[in-house]
Amino acid sequence: MITKSEAKEVAINECAKRGWKWSEPVLVKWRLFSFVIWTNANRKGGNVCIRIRKKNGEILQVSQTPK
Repeated sequence: MITKSEAKEVAINECAKRGWKWSEPVLVKWRLFSFVIWTNANRKGGNVCIRIRKKNGEILQVSQTPK
């Protein structure tokens, strides 16, 4: 099992790999089997949303909203 902070690191690395901007504040939501990381959480648009499996840190879904 990975922690919230480890999930955030996975998300930061995925954004860097894709060349996407990492914008604070970041919301990390706990789900039953995954974490959902949402960047730029206080704004609409320009957000990155990444869902990560808790069991092994695998990235399940990655999306970016238009600005």
